[in-house]
Amino acid sequence: MKIYVDGENFRHGVASILRAKGVIQNSKDLAQFPLRKLLEDVTDVGHLNIVYYAAKIKMPRGYEPTAVISDRADEIRGFNRKWVADLIAQKVEYIKAGYLKVKQSEPCAHCGHQQEVLQEKGVDVRIAVDLISDSHHEDAKTIALMSSDSDLIPALDRIRRSGVRIIYICFANSVNRAMSATADETITIATRKVEQLYQESL
Repeated sequence: MKIYVDGENFRHGVASILRAKGVIQNSKDLAQFPLRKLLEDVTDVGHLNIVYYAAKIKMPRGYEPTAVISDRADEIRGFNRKWVADLIAQKVEYIKAGYLKVKQSEPCAHCGHQQEVLQEKGVDVRIAVDLISDSHHEDAKTIALMSSDSDLIPALDRIRRSGVRIIYICFANSVNRAMSATADETITIATRKVEQLYQESL
């Protein structure tokens, strides 16, 4: 079975759980996680084909980043090197599918000041394209998705109507009800499972 993982969604979810449990202090402390073990445990399927989608940083042409954005970009690149190396060691396919683009934040309600922030773009589009494309293969009877991005619902609905079974995988503390309603089956991952596997991997 093939599982499509929204990387930023997954990493944010794991970090949020581990911070709440007091296991890590900051998202930057999370340099590895046994993704394959987690997914094979919760699906009870061995030798999964896992595809992990993530964005790369892209600065606009001619743009001179502020010191804050430049430092943040360097921090993300350094972190990603460790994270990606760990995924590859687990035989997880890693796909750079979108970009972290610089944009202006919403104006502050009090002073009107805007900050530059990095925003992910394009990952959901690539996942949707791959989901639909792969669902047309004759051997595609079941596909699984680990993402709570509602933008993927139209793609899931189309795939389901074509006769392919859809499994939605999510953390128990962040179930997207609309995604769950679109899928044939929902698998929730308990927070204690995340903590346990992370501790065992250290």
